[in-house]
Formats: sequence, C-alpha cells, structure tokens
Amino acid sequence: MASTAHFDQAAAHWDEDPARRARSAAIAAAIRRNVPLHAGMAMLEYGCGTATLSFLLSPWVGPITAADTSEGMLAEVRRKVAAAGACAITPVCLDLATAPAPTPRFDLVVAALVLHHVADTRSLLKAFRQVLRPGGWLALADLCREDGSFHPDVRVPHCGFDPAVLRTDLEEAGFGAVRWETVYAIHRHGRDYPVFLLTGRGTPSSP
Repeated sequence: MASTAHFDQAAAHWDEDPARRARSAAIAAAIRRNVPLHAGMAMLEYGCGTATLSFLLSPWVGPITAADTSEGMLAEVRRKVAAAGACAITPVCLDLATAPAPTPRFDLVVAALVLHHVADTRSLLKAFRQVLRPGGWLALADLCREDGSFHPDVRVPHCGFDPAVLRTDLEEAGFGAVRWETVYAIHRHGRDYPVFLLTGRGTPSSP
C-alpha cells in the first residue's frame, strides 16, 4: 500500500470531517443492501483507517478484524474500541502485499477507498479471495476513474477505476455474481467524484 506517513499524521483528526462520515454511512448502507449480512458473519475491513465503516456495520455482523498498515490509524481504532466498551472489533496491522493470509478465514471482506492506493490490485484481489471462506463476500468501494485531480498533492498508483474493468479482474480472481452501482459522490475541488460499490462472491471452485 501507499506510504503510511500521511495517514499516521492525519489519524487523530480523521473522524472530524463530516464528509468522511457521510461517505462511510452511504457505503455501509449500500453494503447492507447488496450483501446478506448476519450475526454469524466474520468480517475483515482492509485498510480500515479509523474503522468508521466497521463500527457502522458491527450491529449486523459478527466479529470484525479491522486491518491497516498505519499505526496512527490503528491507535485511533483502539481508542474507539475502548471507548465503546463491549465491542467485537479487533484492530490488527496487516499488509496483504507482504504478509501471508491470516487465519481463520472470513465470510466478508470490505475495503473502502483503499484499492487506488495499491499498485498491484490484481494480487490484492487474489489475496482477498484467499482469506475468504467458500461462498464468502467481497465489497469494494472506490473512486470511479478520474483525471488525477482528486489527489493533487499525493501520488497514488491509480486515478480511480472503471468498474466494468475491475469487474473482470474480480472474476479472474475467483469471484462470481459480481455487480456494481454508484453509491456516493465526494465533493472536492469544486466538483463531484463518484464512488462505486462493487460486490462479488467467492466461487467454491476457486483456489
């Protein structure tokens, strides 16, 4: 993933942005519409940041592993978990580009605005497939393809994605029933940047 320095520095004030909170709420609502969540579902949020999405989904799923490579963000997650009291969210430091797939496996993997920070997205999609139980769900939210103006001061590997192309990549990684929809628009720099949610289910025949 991209360098963690920016996220470490921003972590303490990350949740103060109402637009980020609104975006997370819209993505959580879209996941609830498109994935049959249930209380026994073990979930991994990859690139969790301060785990706002995990907290929003926690009433509808089982235990959650909130994973990130930024220690600053994970410190905020630990603080929020402690403040919430009884909470089935466990923060962990994890980079699937360099670390083996964790065990046990999960029933749901979610990642919001993470993929455009990852250079080798195809390898990450395969890693997501590996950490899922057979028939498990993947829910990816990210930017639709843009002209590079979304991150004017930060270099990222991808200026968003064409969801139709990404859908093919998911199918090649072993996911079926892939579908997508636009779920939000981030207003920044005087324009709107659409955000899509793409969901798929791990096929039983996949490795």
